[in-house]
Amino acid sequence: METKGGRVPILTLISIAGLLEVLALGILMQPSTHYFLDSVAARDGATVVAGLSFSLAGLKDFIHLAMSHRYGPLTFIFANLYTMVLGDSLPLDPLVMALPNVILFPLAALLLYSLGSAAYSAKFGVFAALLFLLASYQGIFFRMAAYVVVLTAIFQLLTIWMYFKFFEENDPVGRILAPLFLALYLGCGIEYPLFGLFLFVFALRAHRLKSAILNPWNLVPLAVILTSLAYVVYLHSQGALAWSVLLVRPFARAASLLPASETSSQFLANALLAGLGLGLGGLLAAMSILSYFYRPAKSVLPGHPTATSLIEAAIIWAIASVAVFLLTAQYIHYAYITMVPIALIGALTLMKLRAALSFAVFAAMACLQWYVAIVNMPFASGKGDDRGTQAAAAWILDHRPDLLGEDKVALFPRNRAANVHQHTRGSEHALLMPRPFPEAFIMTATGTDSDELRRLVESYTQDGRLELDWLVLEPSLLSGPGAAFYRTLANDPRIWWLVRVNDNGRELWVGEKRESGRTIENADIVEAKPLFTRYRAQYDRLSFLRRRGYRILRY
Repeated sequence: METKGGRVPILTLISIAGLLEVLALGILMQPSTHYFLDSVAARDGATVVAGLSFSLAGLKDFIHLAMSHRYGPLTFIFANLYTMVLGDSLPLDPLVMALPNVILFPLAALLLYSLGSAAYSAKFGVFAALLFLLASYQGIFFRMAAYVVVLTAIFQLLTIWMYFKFFEENDPVGRILAPLFLALYLGCGIEYPLFGLFLFVFALRAHRLKSAILNPWNLVPLAVILTSLAYVVYLHSQGALAWSVLLVRPFARAASLLPASETSSQFLANALLAGLGLGLGGLLAAMSILSYFYRPAKSVLPGHPTATSLIEAAIIWAIASVAVFLLTAQYIHYAYITMVPIALIGALTLMKLRAALSFAVFAAMACLQWYVAIVNMPFASGKGDDRGTQAAAAWILDHRPDLLGEDKVALFPRNRAANVHQHTRGSEHALLMPRPFPEAFIMTATGTDSDELRRLVESYTQDGRLELDWLVLEPSLLSGPGAAFYRTLANDPRIWWLVRVNDNGRELWVGEKRESGRTIENADIVEAKPLFTRYRAQYDRLSFLRRRGYRILRY
């Protein structure tokens, strides 16, 4: 597939285009502040280690934070190492925090290319790598401050590649490195039951199950599993919840997301969302699977004998992953659990298409990826450049730092008001409330304990008790889910509205409970831009953000 005269191969040009897609989505149109609370929490989780002391107590804190991190200790360590290397040289804004993804996703694609080339051909490797990079949901991850997805992919592919070498060639390096990479994968792979199923089927079909099990280097991943299990037992003995420990989290999360309590229409919406997440890569993979079951002998390309076992195991992996995704899909980006098997299997169909049709598929995937990234911007970058959250934080830090004391209780509805709390790094008891919570008492997103939030709402709506010292609201809360609760708060005669932070007509209101109040209309108005500039220059650095790591929401 080269142009005449020995020019650059067309596949190389397409690969370069795929790389440019990653760079464009990861870098262009990134705002100056994180919008979604989860993105802020992911950034803030990467600032904790820098604030720990070099002592036995600090070591204990580090172990606890790493082991209980919701995306595994490896993700926690990587993110914190990144911010510590940066130091105060750059603000930890969306662009800076997304750079590891921009760099590592092409590296993961290169690993997939290498695996595909070793199993079949360079052409197959390129197709698999492009299917991986151009998956519709992947553009969201290029822009995020979280690294679990790309680290999962990298260590999955390294593990598969080493097991392939071990099974095919009895390679001593593969025999050693496969379990070592598997151990590293277990430090970040939240969907490890699915990957474990793949490895079992791969070894079984390659007739290397016994040698894989008896490999003495398996002691390393076994040690990781036993350490995680021991930590779960320890937390249980202390009366603490262990749901965030990686060994437990996939089962706890699946149980919380299964649509048993949802209406059929809600489940249908989730299924449609899931279908969009799988996109054209999922369609290609489905065609490959159907072709395999119809004519297995002609559906796997010629290559190493172990390659057939690899594809057969990937088919089982893909089917299981898609089933889990369809049953638990809340958001499109959860489709990442299907990313590697879909890419491997979908490449089989692309190999049988004409070149022009294959390139048309990639062009369509690139367009779909841009569309999905744009419509899901709240998860990745935000609706416009929101300077108000950091401006409000700067005003509080400069004018009312007393509000941040340990004796204070404050309410912060998601997302913007909750981000103000994250940016101030205060010691106050923060009540982070999902926006619709006061209406249905359902936790639709991460926040403070639901029982505590419910007590606050009920004591206010039923008994008129305002059990907080200060709060942050925004105008959009006065309409939509929970609006009645927020409107009553906004007009409460006991709240003295201190300031309205104005960012081109988009406001945040900071209020304090007093014996007599002041209306929002009479509050002081300050412009966001100079405050935002001050926050970005003085506070949006690791030396400030590492403060009070235990008191903020962190991922």
